[in-house]
Amino acid sequence: MMPPPHLQPILALRALGCDLHLVVHGRAVPPHRAGHPALLVLGDDPEAAAGGTRGPAAFDCADLRAWFAAMRVGAPLGVFTGAPDAGAYAALCAATAASPAGGIIVECGATSYQPWADFAAVHAPDALRLDVVTASIRRAAMRCALAAGRQPVFMR
Repeated sequence: MMPPPHLQPILALRALGCDLHLVVHGRAVPPHRAGHPALLVLGDDPEAAAGGTRGPAAFDCADLRAWFAAMRVGAPLGVFTGAPDAGAYAALCAATAASPAGGIIVECGATSYQPWADFAAVHAPDALRLDVVTASIRRAAMRCALAAGRQPVFMR
């Protein structure tokens, strides 16, 4: 059985030897290992078995902040809302493969996009941001990105 299109780039990245860490609410965030490419996927989406989208407070710990801090070297970080966008996953995985620091994907609901975007702005201000937002929050997300001094990249 073929995996869904958005998961195919993640599996290809794994096949290249990149570590893959999938973390949902209540699970420990693994330590970031400098110089060892890895992708951290945070499952904070409404369908998560642990009760839906909660924002960064549900995951916040020293290891999470260390992952975000590692992205400050221009490493890829995506905050994805809504239905999976295969192109966004492919772009972020390609950038992760080229980044010694690895990459991060945050899968979240529209209601927790802003808290995650704020968390990224504080802890990973120079990350290569590739966000996917739903139409309902696109204008607000655009204003926030511009106010933070970054050019928004919203794929969809």
